[in-house]
Amino acid sequence: MNKIIIDSSAWIEYFKGTEKGRLVREQILKQNTLLYTTGLIVAEVCTKFLKEGLPTEEAVTAMKSLTSIIPFDFRVGEEAAKIYINERKKREKFGLADAHVIATARLVKGKILTCDYDFHEISEALVLR
Repeated sequence: MNKIIIDSSAWIEYFKGTEKGRLVREQILKQNTLLYTTGLIVAEVCTKFLKEGLPTEEAVTAMKSLTSIIPFDFRVGEEAAKIYINERKKREKFGLADAHVIATARLVKGKILTCDYDFHEISEALVLR
């Protein structure tokens, strides 16, 4: 069974109904796929909505119904720190939130569905363009 972590950029495109969002929807509807997200990803999506003056309730309800939450635990935290330190040696603008998403994918042995080009060199990433 395939495992996919839906990144905040993919969720945002999905909720906006863009062409990339349509591609995200196709991935969500695929059979034999377990879909995941994290609390930090939910926070990023909600932050974007709130900045734009949009309600968050429908988005949160959709994320709850379509995915399972992977908790931010000690293993994820430790792995995210290692990834962050390693990636910052290569590029200055790599963020801890991205490290968290990569760590989560690696720990569940899954892929990251994202529209964020910052992930293009990450082997676990499926970058929609």
